[in-house]
Amino acid sequence: MTAYTVPLTTYADTVVRVESELTDLVAIAELALEAVDIGSLCHQCASDVELGDDWECLEVDGQPNVSRLADGVYVATLTTHAGTAVDVETDQTDPAAIAELAMEELDIGSLCHQCASKVTLGDAWQPVLIDGVPTMTAHTA
Repeated sequence: MTAYTVPLTTYADTVVRVESELTDLVAIAELALEAVDIGSLCHQCASDVELGDDWECLEVDGQPNVSRLADGVYVATLTTHAGTAVDVETDQTDPAAIAELAMEELDIGSLCHQCASKVTLGDAWQPVLIDGVPTMTAHTA
């Protein structure tokens, strides 16, 4: 048997509240992007799930996904990537089969249960590909 560490990726979404007298949705989205604090969003699970530094405002029909809650109060939905690594042991040698095994072994409940109310992680984790082949590190005894 060989041990492998397989990196997996998905998306991470959060909602940021913005108070502003601005009414332009693009400007409000920019304020939300400035306000996002990755440290406060996922500090409980930072050792297991890594969130991207490049947050973007989601768009709906070409407009930033910003909703008005009240006069001068908005929420913007932001997204980035999330990544983790899964260790598996197998006799398999095919990278695709090893990546599939890693995705089956992934326990998302234990990865981000502390911050689930602030960050939503995608359900569809995918292997990180290089030239179309799942990447991984083999560990030999």
